[in-house]
Amino acid sequence: MTDIIEHTDGQRINEDGHTVRFMLPAWRHDHPITGGVCTDRVLNGRRVRTFSIQKGDLSAGEARQYAGRLKDAPARAMAVFDVSKADVRLPGKPMRASFTINVHPGLLMTHDWCGICQYNSRPNPGERWRNPPFAIGMKPRARNSREEVFYVDLTTFPTAGSQEQGRHVDLGPKAILPLKRDRPYAFVIDFVDGAGGEGLLKVRVDDRLIVDYAGPTGYANFAGCFFAYGLYRSPWCPGCEGLTASFADVVEGAAS
Repeated sequence: MTDIIEHTDGQRINEDGHTVRFMLPAWRHDHPITGGVCTDRVLNGRRVRTFSIQKGDLSAGEARQYAGRLKDAPARAMAVFDVSKADVRLPGKPMRASFTINVHPGLLMTHDWCGICQYNSRPNPGERWRNPPFAIGMKPRARNSREEVFYVDLTTFPTAGSQEQGRHVDLGPKAILPLKRDRPYAFVIDFVDGAGGEGLLKVRVDDRLIVDYAGPTGYANFAGCFFAYGLYRSPWCPGCEGLTASFADVVEGAAS
């Protein structure tokens, strides 16, 4: 027997030792969304969590942040581990996250970025919000390309108080991986937030190491990192296509 559980925007649950907060579409082009954006199916104790987004989707959080310029708001359907202090990993502490993702068949992607997981970080007073220090996403290999890829993004900044967004680290060609729909990919991530100084990032996909980096990571004067996964898509999406992906075997915590 399969149990089906529906989640809603702003909901909080205790799960696998974490307090999880859902950031999900609550409106689509000014119309309330009543369901279908985040669903769990549990079979024999294994949970598969499916996220779906469409053009025009908006969570309550994005509506507040982008008030007056909603066309600039990204579509977000994510589970976020930022409620408990225990889930916010301090700089210098090794972290590990793993999951399996299956991107469902559908129209070709036309967006310029869509995150599937990230270690994000909140600024301390006097700092600006910046891109997540680490993220994995998916996109077309090039504009109008029929080939889709996963990509690894690492951003760092060593100086407190700067208004610059951050500096992207070149991780080399192996950090871009061809993506095929309707097949599972198993990711394992090891990350150390260096708060702008020395850190570490290793990414494995299906037991193959695609990123092995030691050097600057994270942002100076930020308050530690927390994990999130799901779909977080750019507002620039000329094809207006929907996107659905399922996650299973999600594990996150301090690495030994």
